[in-house]
Amino acid sequence: MTNFTDRIKTILENQPLGELPSRESIAKRLHVSQRTLARKLVKENTSFKQLLDSHLMQVSLPYLITEDLSIEDISFIVGYQAPRSFFRAFRRWTGDSPADFRLKNRPKSSAPIAASY
Repeated sequence: MTNFTDRIKTILENQPLGELPSRESIAKRLHVSQRTLARKLVKENTSFKQLLDSHLMQVSLPYLITEDLSIEDISFIVGYQAPRSFFRAFRRWTGDSPADFRLKNRPKSSAPIAASY
């Protein structure tokens, strides 16, 4: 049987974009109380908040690196109701603001290669 951490990760991965599940909804899906869920996750050296934060970070990174969406749009896509909350969370996850991360990690635009004859 898989552990609770893996089961929650699977639920989060299958969650529609923009919908942040609550601890309560996850506990209901797993047929346990919120307290039991918290206890089982502590035994697995994690918490619901850590799992959710990790998931949200993994979802947001590709948008920041490859998409031409505004940071505000990305915050709504991943499920934040206010961009400011996304900015604070992102800085907590990475140590950088979303804009700084984007600048550091965007693929360099390839300039046309000059022909040499």
